[in-house]
Amino acid sequence: MEPVLNIHELMIAIQVVLILVFLFTLGLLFYSFREYKALADKTRWKKLLDDYLIKSIVTLMEQSQQVDPSLENLCKRQTFRRFFIGQLIESERRFTGTAAKTIMNIFYIYGLDKEAYQMLSNSRPYLIARGIQALTVMQVREALQEIRKTLDHPSEIVSQEAQLAIVYFEGFNGLSFLYGVETIISEWQQLRILNSIKVLPEDAVTTLLEWLHSTNVSVIRLALKIIRKFQLFEMEGVLLERLENSDHRVQEELVRTLFSIEQVNTSTALLAYFPKATIQEQFSIIRGLGQIRALDKLDFLKEQLLAYPNPEGKVLIAEAMASMGQIPFLMELREQLLPQDQTRLVLNHALKSKI
Repeated sequence: MEPVLNIHELMIAIQVVLILVFLFTLGLLFYSFREYKALADKTRWKKLLDDYLIKSIVTLMEQSQQVDPSLENLCKRQTFRRFFIGQLIESERRFTGTAAKTIMNIFYIYGLDKEAYQMLSNSRPYLIARGIQALTVMQVREALQEIRKTLDHPSEIVSQEAQLAIVYFEGFNGLSFLYGVETIISEWQQLRILNSIKVLPEDAVTTLLEWLHSTNVSVIRLALKIIRKFQLFEMEGVLLERLENSDHRVQEELVRTLFSIEQVNTSTALLAYFPKATIQEQFSIIRGLGQIRALDKLDFLKEQLLAYPNPEGKVLIAEAMASMGQIPFLMELREQLLPQDQTRLVLNHALKSKI
């Protein structure tokens, strides 16, 4: 028979539990107080910095080197310096011209560039990324060498900020890291990079041709987006040649790009490829015909409207035709079809959003 706890042992056990509960409650209260104090500090700092930045911008502080004693004193605290950096980043994004120069001047006179450099050596990825962001937004070009070292950082948020920083400083030429990148570049990151490229160098087409043969699908997709953004019409022939030999993961992007840089024979070539295309590619071709209002391809669309096997595709065909001004034709066709006919149901759905 198992021994039963006596009264003394039971009392000790209860006391231990109560002590643990007390310690847990004390720890929770301490944590809550610390969080509350941190939040209160940030609220107070934000008000202080907002007032200071507005005053500095209005009085064109870039012409002076005056330091606010209260801010200088607060800058002795690392948490404040990092918060200050964050506020300057947000402010710089909202202003241009003289106001932006004022913010950059403040960044330097309070020694926040040194804090940003130190953040690059931190073990926490989000702080490294923040440091890169600060040095980039404040246009500290001298930091490029240090930023470049973080391109292969295991943390995605660090490597992404490094990629963006290099493109920010060097433009299209900063994309040289694409030759060695093995990880997939997210769609969001591709868009960020794309927005940072303002002009293309003369040899850009040669470089883009190399990226179109990359083994990294995301590099190919980014190259296609660049072709589309800068309307590189001379690339049409190359892209048409790649239609049947591209990875299925980039073919839809390829079709979209071809319609964007459309030449005289582009849509004809895409229709010749249509029977061999995947469903998603076919959908892209149909959408593209509607977007460019390819009236010379109406007969093809009319034929596909009745014969295409996929209901979703039929809806896209009807919408493409509607965008070409064919709503009267579609309405007439609908009345000619039996109520249970799939095409009639498709037309009901497509016309509902167009009429």
